[in-house]
Amino acid sequence: MLPQKITKELVIASLISETTRLNLQTFLDQAKSIRHDRESLSANYELLLKLRDIWDFLDKRRKAEDKPEKEVIATRKEGYEEIMNPIAELLEAADPYILAINSELLLEEREIGEAIKKQVANRDSLAEFINDTIRAIVAASDNKELVRIQKAIGSEKSHRAKYGEYATVLESVVDDLLKLIDGRKKLIHETGMLNERMQKALRENDQPAIVQAKELMELGKQELDENAAGISDKAFKKVSELPIAGYDIVSKAVKPRTHRWAWRVDDMELLYKKMPELVTKEANTKAVNAFLKVKVESGTLDEYLDNKFNGLVIYRKPFYVSVKTTTKDA
Repeated sequence: MLPQKITKELVIASLISETTRLNLQTFLDQAKSIRHDRESLSANYELLLKLRDIWDFLDKRRKAEDKPEKEVIATRKEGYEEIMNPIAELLEAADPYILAINSELLLEEREIGEAIKKQVANRDSLAEFINDTIRAIVAASDNKELVRIQKAIGSEKSHRAKYGEYATVLESVVDDLLKLIDGRKKLIHETGMLNERMQKALRENDQPAIVQAKELMELGKQELDENAAGISDKAFKKVSELPIAGYDIVSKAVKPRTHRWAWRVDDMELLYKKMPELVTKEANTKAVNAFLKVKVESGTLDEYLDNKFNGLVIYRKPFYVSVKTTTKDA
């Protein structure tokens, strides 16, 4: 048969005979009408002491009734702990090692990740330089601009560290870029000559010559564009052939079961100096109690007034009828 479920109503019912015997309700009714003044202090105090005695009686009875249940809980706890403690000991012993090893792995993987980012950045930077240079060459309007581009290519070639392992790719396409510059110079020269021929043909209304000049200019532009596209494709192929080191590495680290932000203080003085609002100062309880003992034994303390010692106050604290202290003792 299952034990009867304990409810608040059952507990109260079990106490009715005792509270009736102790005249609790009568004392409560009388206490509710108390007026605290000098004339009735003593009489009221006697009534309140009776209520305090009833409270003490009920508190002791409750604790006595709780004792068997506490013993059952304690015994159950011991049984569970006998099985659970070896598990906890193994887990607690493993945790520091996991933390240390995993921290090393995560740091290594972070470094690998940073290296991968750097490689990707180098690759993208190189591709951008090559494509921008090709577009600049194709769009250059005169030899002066082409000379500036040629110098920029030479300068960029000397900065090997900027592109890391991709510097060899830049070196391999420099000759192609210079050939493209020569081709653009040639096209500018030929376009200039063809423009003169076309202007003459226009003045003479020589339609076949006009058409031929236009066709030759278009063919020259088409050839330059094809060469530029070829250089771009060649550079892209070489860039893509270089693997990104680290992409194929499988992580050996483990994920924590859970995590939360925590904190610690490495330098209390520095923290107090820079952020005093984050530091609290507390009295040394052990030392203060020792000081109090010396003063009490000396018989020099005033029992009715505060005894002040450089910010420390020693006073005699009385307790009358309250069952809970209203202020925190130092």
